[in-house]
Amino acid sequence: MVDLERYVKVGHDKRTDEVDSQYEYRNPPMGRKGIGKLAVLYLSNDVHIRTKTLAGHSSWLLKNPGDAARDDVPSLIPLEDGAPSRCLNVWQQLRTGTLLTMNNVNLTGYGDEAINALSRRLANQFVLSSMEKPQRVLVFVDKESGRPSIEDFVDVRKGVAFWNLAGVKKFYSRPESCPSELRSASHEVLIPPKQKGLENHRELRKVESFDIGSILQDALVGMAPGAVNVEDCTYLGKKISLEGWIGFHATINKQVAQINDERFSKNRFYNPNQIRVYVRNKLATEDLLSQLGLTASYVNYIEGEVSFNLLDEDGLPDIATSNRQDFNDHDDRVILLRNLVRLIVQQLMRDRSDMMQHLDELEGISREEKRRAGKKVFSDQFGRELASFSQIDPATREEIRSLAVKKIRGSVEAKNQFRVFISHASKDKIFTDFIYYLLRSRGASDQEIFYTSSETATDLYGSIDPLPEVLRENICDVNSQMLYFMSRNFMDSSYCLFEGGAGWATRGIGDILRIGVEYSDIPEMLSMLRPEHPLMAGGKVELTPKTHNYLIEYVLNPIIRHLNEGRSVSGGVALLPFQSGAFPTPLEMGRAGVSYRDFYDSDVLEHWKSYIEPGLSTYLDGYKI
Repeated sequence: MVDLERYVKVGHDKRTDEVDSQYEYRNPPMGRKGIGKLAVLYLSNDVHIRTKTLAGHSSWLLKNPGDAARDDVPSLIPLEDGAPSRCLNVWQQLRTGTLLTMNNVNLTGYGDEAINALSRRLANQFVLSSMEKPQRVLVFVDKESGRPSIEDFVDVRKGVAFWNLAGVKKFYSRPESCPSELRSASHEVLIPPKQKGLENHRELRKVESFDIGSILQDALVGMAPGAVNVEDCTYLGKKISLEGWIGFHATINKQVAQINDERFSKNRFYNPNQIRVYVRNKLATEDLLSQLGLTASYVNYIEGEVSFNLLDEDGLPDIATSNRQDFNDHDDRVILLRNLVRLIVQQLMRDRSDMMQHLDELEGISREEKRRAGKKVFSDQFGRELASFSQIDPATREEIRSLAVKKIRGSVEAKNQFRVFISHASKDKIFTDFIYYLLRSRGASDQEIFYTSSETATDLYGSIDPLPEVLRENICDVNSQMLYFMSRNFMDSSYCLFEGGAGWATRGIGDILRIGVEYSDIPEMLSMLRPEHPLMAGGKVELTPKTHNYLIEYVLNPIIRHLNEGRSVSGGVALLPFQSGAFPTPLEMGRAGVSYRDFYDSDVLEHWKSYIEPGLSTYLDGYKI
């Protein structure tokens, strides 16, 4: 009861109390004047408290009668029958602790994202070392739900994405106080490239112990002379101690940052871009970063947590503002803190700038290597195309090839992004899924395949460009191998016709790969009346030896060769080609008791059976209508 009476008093310095030894604090008290509880009463006027120790338990109603003249507001009213709560079933399982129930809190207009962020924001009210064991848990119960179970409670834990930090300055007098994630620098972080098409950089993060004594002299700007003794690091005889860490994130691109650390979150409800200041383990301000007057772009990557107990040192004047929400800007201790932290952040931003300059140099080398490799691939491709013109003598063809390659410089460069573009109608998805997942099984990445029916093709829908612009980029701006799956559905689609026309206008017919359901489905402009092998024969679609080898030799392996040319430019690992079959005669197979399928490429057969055969009957029924 003594502790609770201290809790509810407003404007009372509980550190001046003489505490009976049986109630002596296990931990040093947080805060000073008891203003924090007013936030609870702001959210709810119906607050109940249950508390129990091994010696006993009690229940209370926390009430604010609204009489500002009284010193004891808010007040505690004992409840002999116990404080009501829908969480009693969970509470009864605990031996000791305190249950705080805030009833009738209005959360109208707050979605799941806001509710999920509340746990992190609540955790940020306390310094990290006090949060390592989840001593605080949180649950929301709406009016319609039943009684919560223990699984509904969420640990109030810090959400700092430590593994996304690329550079950190830490300052701890006791190494064991340092967060475990910052005790070692042997950790790599991913940093996205500035130029599209390059791979993420891998950088070893830099974690350094930092002595504020090395910058103390420079931090005295704007302070009263003589207040700080630089030699013994004191302020008016009190030890100056800055404990904690400040660092810069490798990236604030959410997709890449969450690869580094899944805890990374940045939205309108939770922003990691802050330096939180703690006094006696409790949050004093989360907005110090914005008070430093720094405007460089890399300040957006900064996060930190520091403790500076000098702001609330016993024996020194109380410098909190009248509303207890901040500190007096003109006090030397506040000036000192800001100066110290500003100098540290400026060093971190220089480190970040040096890192990005180094990565720019690496990207420049990579771009030049890709340009050279791209020109070589262009030269080889152009040479093969010229070879088809038999009326041109070899010496002239070589002169044309050499001249074309020399012209590729300056603003005109060989394309070094290689991709396969699968043009199809959505109704033909069972066949194009077969091709797409077969290529993926060989190791092709989503970045190497433009396929709008892919389950992971979310980038397409996140683009702000109109679909024709997206299609034009993937057909014209990168080195795309075009594959058309042609059917009646294809000819009925305006987008498919757009893709077909773009491919015809930008490529030779020999560069376009085709699969047709029926021969009549292949437009003359893409066939030039050459022999084709349609999938359908006699109204049926089957994986025959001829179909198997056609798909491998005229569709799959040409795609593999094209993607491997791109990988030779980027330095990637080459993809393995598919194996076409050499089939025995029917008589030989009969004698051996085998079938054609025993000689198919195992991946081709497995994907045909998984993606085409289950939906083939339904597809053909609709196709024949």
